[in-house]
Amino acid sequence: MIFMKNLNISQPAIRGLLHAAGAILYIFAISLFLDKGEAFFGSNLPNLFGPILILSLLVVSAAIMAILFFLKPVMLLIEKQSREAVLLLAFTMGWFVFLVAALFLVVALF
Repeated sequence: MIFMKNLNISQPAIRGLLHAAGAILYIFAISLFLDKGEAFFGSNLPNLFGPILILSLLVVSAAIMAILFFLKPVMLLIEKQSREAVLLLAFTMGWFVFLVAALFLVVALF
């Protein structure tokens, strides 16, 4: 792990990559959960519980994504570090778009 010695997590590019990777991993976990939902809950859920579970998942997902994408930039804005906040948000969004595009490319090729 020699390359980790010079890794400075406070750099916006590195922190943005970590936030974007966390978002991708969360989306992957939720997709896996939804794909295997019948195995978890069975096929005979009462009609009321399906929409409740999906809407609850939507609310939790929105909160988690807001934390991953916006918490640190908002904290930086509160601390009057607007340049760093904008940089971090831009790097996070840029890395996220790059990772999603790379994922689509890998899936399309294989």
